Amino acid sequence: LRPGAEAVAVSVRQAAAGLMNELQSQSTSATVSSLSRLGATLQVYFHLGELPDASWRAVSSALATAEKASGHLFHPTAVKRMKESAQSEAMALAEVEAAKSKDGKDDFKAKDSRQRKKQLDAIYERLYIRKLREKRTAAASKWATEVSDASSRVWNLHRVLAARNDPVTRKNFLEVVAGSEVPKDFAGAEEALLQAQNENKDIENVTDTLNVQDFSLFSLFWVQLCLGLAGRLQRLLKYDGGSLESDVASLYPSVRSASLEMVTELHDVMQMGSASSDDATGLSSMGSGWNPTGVMGGSAGLEDSVFLGGAVGMDGSLDDPFGRADEAAGGGMGASADAWTHPNSSHDAALDADGSRPTSDVSPITSSSALAVFSSQEWITLQSEKASDGAPMGFSPLRSSFLEQCKKRLFTPLEFMFQEAVSVDENGVAIPVLPTLPSRYDIAKIDSNIREELSLADPRQGGGDFSMATMISDPIVSMVHEFCVLAKRAISEIDENE
Repeated sequence: LRPGAEAVAVSVRQAAAGLMNELQSQSTSATVSSLSRLGATLQVYFHLGELPDASWRAVSSALATAEKASGHLFHPTAVKRMKESAQSEAMALAEVEAAKSKDGKDDFKAKDSRQRKKQLDAIYERLYIRKLREKRTAAASKWATEVSDASSRVWNLHRVLAARNDPVTRKNFLEVVAGSEVPKDFAGAEEALLQAQNENKDIENVTDTLNVQDFSLFSLFWVQLCLGLAGRLQRLLKYDGGSLESDVASLYPSVRSASLEMVTELHDVMQMGSASSDDATGLSSMGSGWNPTGVMGGSAGLEDSVFLGGAVGMDGSLDDPFGRADEAAGGGMGASADAWTHPNSSHDAALDADGSRPTSDVSPITSSSALAVFSSQEWITLQSEKASDGAPMGFSPLRSSFLEQCKKRLFTPLEFMFQEAVSVDENGVAIPVLPTLPSRYDIAKIDSNIREELSLADPRQGGGDFSMATMISDPIVSMVHEFCVLAKRAISEIDENE
């Protein structure tokens, strides 16, 4: 009997692996049938004793997909290609626009060659800035779409594991995975989460393993993704002696805007699922535990519309799942949750041919308030906006480089202001005089630089998001303070005899 049993086991493993790959290769939308099939597949792996290995392979596959998307965007060739493409398209459009002006009734013909060249350069510069912003926005949007796809797969896997229990042993699937060894690919994430877990604890309470009740596959996936992203950005900023640092730093507004939209959608999905099924699944964002449900091992958690209503993709493509979830939960609202949590769902559902989000319009933040999103662990980890003694994480290297470049542009005009002036008397002896004061044109240049830097926080002008205004204001305040110090020194620190 043993050869036959082994052959059956091999066939079962192949079928389960094929079904798992099929479910993992689906888009962000998760249907009722796909989640039920995922739960059944995980049940097969549990009976085979391979549930932890199968789960970690699925998470590793999603991580590889997300890192591949990061590699396509944050690569020297990609950065150079965006710039070269924007230059060629801008030059072609500038020549067309100049030709129209030449054939028109304006005074373009009356200008000499030098004036026409100057006008052509001005047209080219304006079009180049616009085209480069569009290229960066499109690339960042495509990256965010691919990362969100991978993230949603991990989140759906985590939720099914947390809600599913073996009907015989009553073991929770997520507990089984938590009891296994974390793969080496996620060692950095495990170390970071352990550091956060043991923070502010006494020495006797410090542990070297993650708590089972706080174990989260999604947390490990997200932290490892952010660690890899930070390392990739560090290498890119130092590429060829830092020759691309300025161009790479200029990606930050577009990347931040795209990642904000991605995290907002992810946060909405996680909050909708946990808000409608906390009693059934015990899930919460970044650190979801598990809670056994159902007399026969928790199968009700997969069949209940309350649970399934929250486990949808980030594009909200399931036909009114939120309305059914509210109805099952006893909600008395006349409109479905989808009507008020996704006011711009038609915009979110529309994707370009390459799978990226449209870049012509500015996508608003959906149901999650700005405070909730900015205080979520997903956003804090990705942006790494809190000081950490550990390794850099997420966009922290890119953010630091962006602020450094912003500060450099703001402080450059100050180098040519309040310069020391020299005068000589009738005997040719140098005498000290007051420094040269800036003209009104110098002040206008400072004002123009401030407006230009703040415009980076405008989605329509700089491609960023309005939350960047506070960040950009810090170097602006530093520059104004330095200007005041130089002005005070120029007009007050002189001898009384002078």
